[in-house]
Amino acid sequence: ARYKRINNPQGNSPDTDNQQESYDTSYKSGPDVEDINQDFTLNEFERYFQYKVRISPEMLEAYRNGTAPEDCFISDMRTSSVKLRNGETTDVNWYQFRIPLVDYSHKQGGISDFTSIRFMRMFMTGFQKPIVLRFGSLNLVRGTWRQYKQSLNTSTAETGTMEVSAVNIEENNDKKPVNYVLPPGISRATDPSQPQLVEENEQALQMVVNDLQRGESKAVYKKSTIDLRQYRRMQMFVHANHLMPDLTNLQDNQLAVFIRLGSDYKNNYYEYQIPLRLTPDRSDYSRYSTADRRQVWPEENMLDIDVSVFTDLKKERNQAKAKGMATFSQLYSGYDPSRPANKVSIIGNPTLGEVKVMMIGVRNISSEVKSGEVWVNELRLLDTNNEGGWAASGTMNIQLSDLGMVNLTGRYVSDGFGGLEEGVMQRSTD
Repeated sequence: ARYKRINNPQGNSPDTDNQQESYDTSYKSGPDVEDINQDFTLNEFERYFQYKVRISPEMLEAYRNGTAPEDCFISDMRTSSVKLRNGETTDVNWYQFRIPLVDYSHKQGGISDFTSIRFMRMFMTGFQKPIVLRFGSLNLVRGTWRQYKQSLNTSTAETGTMEVSAVNIEENNDKKPVNYVLPPGISRATDPSQPQLVEENEQALQMVVNDLQRGESKAVYKKSTIDLRQYRRMQMFVHANHLMPDLTNLQDNQLAVFIRLGSDYKNNYYEYQIPLRLTPDRSDYSRYSTADRRQVWPEENMLDIDVSVFTDLKKERNQAKAKGMATFSQLYSGYDPSRPANKVSIIGNPTLGEVKVMMIGVRNISSEVKSGEVWVNELRLLDTNNEGGWAASGTMNIQLSDLGMVNLTGRYVSDGFGGLEEGVMQRSTD
């Protein structure tokens, strides 16, 4: 109750001498003034970003029915059974809001970016009756993967949307229709800086697509500079389930996940596509059961590819181009010999020696409009090239009596050579 009437310095945070309760009711140890940052300066500037979050009963009901509008920031709902003071038991809904910082509704003053944000103010307006809000937590979150806003040119009609978030073991272990569990073989890391054994949170990237048209794709991307020639395999766990309610009647092999590797997003890349099998609805999958973890993360959905499949397709495309049956500007596709249902494609002239962008996305491969939810986790490279190289150096000094001196120095380093202190990416590639 100490925060209930916190607006304005009007005795809402009494000092020790003026407290009327038997316990401390002050919300801070300093004087009750409006100098929040305590710099003893009156700041008259109004520069801020403003976000409007609708929490009306109509908005909450629309989210529960699966018909939430675009300005709905609710990403999850939890129902908890609580016991009231009168002894009765009732269900209480907790809603999780995720507000993108770039989607502000109003900008006041000359503020231009988010490099110097010092304060945050929250207020409520438009309520007809008194209301109390309870906050479970208020956090700032970020991700290294960013949503690709432009068209991927895989469909003539692009009206679908995608929401990017995260699911984790601590907040989504009872999520519906499928609760989150760790992928098979993955364990939670332990924080070594803590005096007691404390397991860190483990999470996955979540992509929720709505109303994807036939062939339409939505994706996230990440800039990088990676040399894949030192590795033999790439792996990633993938999960898929329908939304609640399932308005598009999503079935197996109607959505696909794809990954692009190349020097740009549209003209020079390799692509690998996997049709997705849905996980059966259950919110009690056990994190300790290997069978349950494999149901949530099916082996059919797993990205497990030999990197050489890309170079083999490139050679095949170049041979077809020599016969006039392919071009660099058109997408050339084949199928993975080890997994015939997975499609491999190439366009332009990408190279595995310098991958500058990585893209992960969801595509509708059915003939109808589809919506669904996809998780991806643990993207990694395996099986390093352990065929080491060799290096040699030599020095020769020749004394030609009184005529002079000749010094000769030579050094040779082969492909794959590296020092004991160097990593895989630091080995010689020449």
